[in-house]
Amino acid sequence: IKLRTQFFILLVCLNFFALILSGCGLFFFENENKELVFLIAVSILIKNVFTYASYSFQITNRIKNYAVQVILHRVVYLLGAVVLIWGDVNDFFWFCFIEMFGEFIAICYAFSCNPDLYIGKLTTAKNVLVELKMNVLAGLMLMVANWTGNFMVALMRLVVQNKWGMLTFGQVSFSFSVMQ
Repeated sequence: IKLRTQFFILLVCLNFFALILSGCGLFFFENENKELVFLIAVSILIKNVFTYASYSFQITNRIKNYAVQVILHRVVYLLGAVVLIWGDVNDFFWFCFIEMFGEFIAICYAFSCNPDLYIGKLTTAKNVLVELKMNVLAGLMLMVANWTGNFMVALMRLVVQNKWGMLTFGQVSFSFSVMQ
């Protein structure tokens, strides 16, 4: 029941961000850019629900269901893309739509395999907020760690690019690869 409530809170937050993004797109952008912002807003919602569903299969060691979900998504996208290419459609909107449609079909499959995780009674938000706070803090720490790692890699790349020649870089790179 806790996971169901956390999923519901995730949906509420995602809808909130998607509505804000759509509202900004409606008021601050022109024709084609409005369409792009709307696609991004819908994609945020669909992609996160797809990822949640796929992680739920992986965590519960139902790899077969996870594989079917991913394959279903890819097959729907492949068929749709082939139809669009044969139809000589050059507008990216339809390719984005087919991608999201494939994810939506895969989400429907995930919901049918595990309906108890998504549909039913919810616990009170008070019970879930403590665990949600811990999860958000852990996610923030992971995000900061990822940014720090990327920053360090970029900094070292700049040092290598500006201070060393190709030969020295190759020698140091080779020594690192031999050590691993």
